Amino acid sequence: MIIKSIEIKNFLSYFDSTIFKFEEGATLIIGQNNTGKSKLFDAYNWVLYDDAYKTAAEDWEATYQWKDELVNRYAKQQCAINSKVAVSVCLHFEDEESNKFIVTREYRIQKIDENQWNCQASSEITVTKTASLTYNSNNIIGDEANELLNRNFPKNLSRYFLFQGESISRLLRLNQRSDFTRAIGELSGIKYFDKAKRYADKAFEKAKSEFENKEERDEIIQKEKEKLTKEIEDLDERLNDLNSKLENEYKERNIKQRKLDEKIEELSRYEECAKLLQEIRNVEQQRDEKIDQKKKLFDYRRPELLSVWIYFKADYLFANFLKLYRKGKEEKKIPEPIHQDDSTIQFHQE
Repeated sequence: MIIKSIEIKNFLSYFDSTIFKFEEGATLIIGQNNTGKSKLFDAYNWVLYDDAYKTAAEDWEATYQWKDELVNRYAKQQCAINSKVAVSVCLHFEDEESNKFIVTREYRIQKIDENQWNCQASSEITVTKTASLTYNSNNIIGDEANELLNRNFPKNLSRYFLFQGESISRLLRLNQRSDFTRAIGELSGIKYFDKAKRYADKAFEKAKSEFENKEERDEIIQKEKEKLTKEIEDLDERLNDLNSKLENEYKERNIKQRKLDEKIEELSRYEECAKLLQEIRNVEQQRDEKIDQKKKLFDYRRPELLSVWIYFKADYLFANFLKLYRKGKEEKKIPEPIHQDDSTIQFHQE
């Protein structure tokens, strides 16, 4: 692991936000007493393991044990009643594959009164991983985040890469050789190196066994790979055949579609003819109805029409004849007529 930077906010002696950036190579941090060197160490422990070293108790305590004491005093003084103040540590590091990680642990408390605080039951952990090849990022929280940190920073090996300087105070109270030897062993980390060696030996044996098994699996995998390659080639050949058949089906479909369009166009012409024939039938029907009406009307008025046709201008001729006859009679140019029925003559006069 390569640690790139750490940002500390309102954590123990660190007020507001403080950032430490690290370049390649070794980094040496020096300073006078009570300037924050040990608290920087505690910040690493807290963000990774959720505990910090309490000098007064000379022991490690978790966040729920620290409560509001974990928060910077000045930050608590600046906090208004009913407001919250947050503690956070943000650690940036990269793994051997250049994947980038951002580990953020946060803890909040709420000010109820001048000396009373409502504290969270636990801190909140979030790990953001950015892949080196794809640059895709995803957030990991809760137990899954803690498991990821434990894989990268095993807690049982933390004493090999983190050192608490204040532990030296234990030496001041030692009065027995056994206690002194045990304290020197704890401070020097000898027992942890022994554990690390056993851990490394187990890891080596496990890796060796996995490597041997891997060689056997490689041969099986190679055969499986050849089998899969052959299946892929067969599937590709089948896919090409199916694509060829599909292309022929598309061509056949297009031909049938064109024929269908032609039939539809022809049918539309037939439909127009059918409409015209229907109109002709309707007109013929109307014509026949008119002829029938005319015939019925003629049959009804036949006597009257015949009378008018037969006696057309007959009244005018009789009137002229009677006028000439009377005139000739007055002038005595016409002999006396044979006596006739006056009613008949009167009828014709009318």
